[in-house]
Amino acid sequence: LGLPYIYQMTRFRIGWLLKKLTLTISAAVGMGAVVWYLQLILPETKTMFGVMLLAGVLSYGILVLIVRAVTITELRQLWTAIKPNRS
Repeated sequence: LGLPYIYQMTRFRIGWLLKKLTLTISAAVGMGAVVWYLQLILPETKTMFGVMLLAGVLSYGILVLIVRAVTITELRQLWTAIKPNRS
């Protein structure tokens, strides 16, 4: 790919990126475990998919914060960047 060329143009921290990737994958594995466990214990109903989807979204969001794949400071910076300007 073009990563060696991009690395010549701008410096970025490979170690930091790999750490974030590892933390994000670990949160995804935890979410998968939660959804898998719920699939085992919940009876098959029409609403099971919705319950599992909601549980997956919530568990991933919580796990991303717990493993610090995304920090509160990063969330604040993101919110500052995207919030509408009320002037």
